[in-house]
Amino acid sequence: MARYCRVFNFDFRPGNDEAVRLLAHHAKEVMEQQPGFCAVTFFADYENGRGGAVSLWESSEAIQAYIQGSSGLMRVASAGLFTAAPRSVIAEVIEVD
Repeated sequence: MARYCRVFNFDFRPGNDEAVRLLAHHAKEVMEQQPGFCAVTFFADYENGRGGAVSLWESSEAIQAYIQGSSGLMRVASAGLFTAAPRSVIAEVIEVD
């Protein structure tokens, strides 16, 4: 059975290290409550103000449900942090033996 990932990238004002960490913590808590969620890894380049997450899901539908159900919560949690609109890609995971 194929799994899917969401690669989420965002730009933020350098110097907001703690706000980025709090956003990651909050996002993980929300994701863990969602059906079909498998795992997430966050990343940040604090010096240059770039960050994001790669999350793993059981289906693309589970990702879409998460996005639709959490958009308001995440908009509040990230208020004032992003310097541009976040970018997102949803793709099938390629398993290599």
